[in-house]
Amino acid sequence: MKRIVVYILSVLLLSPTLSAQLTIDDYRSSVEAYSQALGRADAAVEGADAQLRRQRKGRLPSVVMRSDIDLVFRDKDNERQWSWNRRTEVNQTLYAGGGVRADIKRSELEYDIAEYSVEQTQRDVLYEAEQAYWELSRAEV
Repeated sequence: MKRIVVYILSVLLLSPTLSAQLTIDDYRSSVEAYSQALGRADAAVEGADAQLRRQRKGRLPSVVMRSDIDLVFRDKDNERQWSWNRRTEVNQTLYAGGGVRADIKRSELEYDIAEYSVEQTQRDVLYEAEQAYWELSRAEV
């Protein structure tokens, strides 16, 4: 699919009327701008970055608060008895067995892999673009 997109761009951009005006740098920048593979790789980096930020929030304290109130009205020997019960719980996880740290490290590695994938995809796309450019330039001569 990448190769087809590169060849189509090559044919359109390197037509005989434009061949004298189009430089290799212009061609590279146009291929980079329209490359779907680079767009997918950039989206993968954004997703990995969002996941890493979510995992880092796991280190922040989270407080779960629960409160119950019970009201009991009773009539006992012509006396009213009022009963109030209120329970409040505050829970905070102090140690989760290293799971949060492991998730953060995994997310950092996934982010690094996604960044490397962008670089590798960019090299591949530019290589194929240059190859198509020089093949068409040679064919026109």
